[in-house]
Amino acid sequence: MTDRVDFIVNYPIGAGTGLDGDFIRTLLGQSTSWDERYRQLLQLTRKVPALPLEWRQTELEVSGCESRVWLLPYRDNNGIYHFVADSESRIVKSLLITLLAVANHQPADKIQQIQVASYFAELGLAQHITPSRTNGLQAVWKKMSDFCALSA
Repeated sequence: MTDRVDFIVNYPIGAGTGLDGDFIRTLLGQSTSWDERYRQLLQLTRKVPALPLEWRQTELEVSGCESRVWLLPYRDNNGIYHFVADSESRIVKSLLITLLAVANHQPADKIQQIQVASYFAELGLAQHITPSRTNGLQAVWKKMSDFCALSA
């Protein structure tokens, strides 16, 4: 495996990592206010490695995001999809972590069942995310979904 593929496949967010959707639901469900949720989200960024600078290439950037966002997709030989997403903005990175928590290290059929808007509403985040960040998250989600459809 190349270093990049190894980094993507072993990225510590998603199914089987402990930092999955159930963890996020529990973490944010215990928060009693938006300020506390916001703090919890920002702390998530310390739990995952940053994308190495040499992989922050233009062709990996997701257009439609207010802040710069990079997405590295990979499909392994077993049909499992792996993603790394990163941003220069800590809050955007925390929202990307929240998204990857439910979608990463999964087969395409599970990924396609995810309703991103419902998930963010369930977490109590939807009403706090600016329209430009919502558009950016939708752009990332579309790119992930398109990758699943094209590489299946």
